[in-house]
Amino acid sequence: MIDLHVHSTESDGTFTPEQIIRFAKENGIDTVALCDHDTTSGLEIFIYYARKIGITAIPGIEISAVFSEGNCHILGLNIPLQYKPLENLLQKYRESRKQRNYLIIDKLCKLGIAISVDELNKQATGISVGRPHIAQLLVEKKAALSIDDAFRKYLIKGALAYVERFRLNAEEIVSVLKQSGATVVLAHPGMINISEDEMQKFTEALKDRGLDALEIFTPHNTDEKILFLKELADKLDLKYSGGSDFHGTKKPDNKMGYYRDGIPVPESVKNIIDLNRK
Repeated sequence: MIDLHVHSTESDGTFTPEQIIRFAKENGIDTVALCDHDTTSGLEIFIYYARKIGITAIPGIEISAVFSEGNCHILGLNIPLQYKPLENLLQKYRESRKQRNYLIIDKLCKLGIAISVDELNKQATGISVGRPHIAQLLVEKKAALSIDDAFRKYLIKGALAYVERFRLNAEEIVSVLKQSGATVVLAHPGMINISEDEMQKFTEALKDRGLDALEIFTPHNTDEKILFLKELADKLDLKYSGGSDFHGTKKPDNKMGYYRDGIPVPESVKNIIDLNRK
């Protein structure tokens, strides 16, 4: 079994990198990619534990980006550790998140929901701290019924406490990752709310910058979307990728190794692992 999209406590997951490796071993998953948001801080320990117990660990990253119609996420797989241009960009992203957190907390306090920076820092264990951690605090303080409810009420664009942050253009993100030698994947494209014609034009533009694959097998793609994305990938000579978008207990329905309940990520996505590897 394989999973090319999981998150740890270094960003917004609830499993440490070591726990991810041990969970993978216990559940028959022999290849797993750690793709934390805007940080590579968990990758060295992730790879260390994977080597100890015989799991193939793929060092990855997930980066938010903007394009003409909104936001999207780009995955880099087989990213090099300590690649300075990427690390400098990620540091800028994390600083922007930090400043946005302060502004969101200020807005929430003005709405009568008392959240402090200290509480937020205690909520997060990694260095990439953002809206999911604030959402968890909102649930704990009974200002929201669930993480999704917290986002809908306060944290998504147009909501009561939303604040924009720094993001690069999607084509620029693809270029940076490609220059590092990574395999570049458009993450969960089913979450991008554009027409099929717009998706094709967007994907073509990303391919021109070095996009290698579409994340086809993900809980965020409907069966209908999967069929469309397969056709699009074949048309543009792009590979298929897949992963659970595992976050531990924060997204209990996203089970490591599976993109549907009981349906594993196809082993065939392994053909992108060595793509572009130096």
